[in-house]
Amino acid sequence: MVGKRKGSQPITNLALDRIISIDYDLNIPYLEEKFNPDLFYKNVVGVTVNTGLQPRRIELWIDAKNAPYVTTKPLHNSQRLIKQNEDGSIIIHLYVIQNYELDRILLGFGDSLEVLRPEYLRERVKSIFLNGLSRYQV
Repeated sequence: MVGKRKGSQPITNLALDRIISIDYDLNIPYLEEKFNPDLFYKNVVGVTVNTGLQPRRIELWIDAKNAPYVTTKPLHNSQRLIKQNEDGSIIIHLYVIQNYELDRILLGFGDSLEVLRPEYLRERVKSIFLNGLSRYQV
């Protein structure tokens, strides 16, 4: 569900499967909003739009095993192939706003993907993997 609480607040998403009950007040006027979902979600993977953040170029290395999958099923419509390596791996870039869903997708590739740029995202993914690895060490 997509909506606003007040006219000055940003548009938010609510997961329908997490709504337990609905409470409404008929005295609160309906807010008519000129909302273009194609434009609103253009620069994100998934549905979480971090208002105020700008899209950034994210450069990724994908191993040879996953390259055909990522090539035929792009991670985002901004995906562009930068380089096809001799070993079958590829380097791509996306132009997106970082959000929770993007993080989940990148982490889901495990060691089959490497974030090359930007450095802050590379370090974030690295930190998450190192913290996860520490749970398996005795």
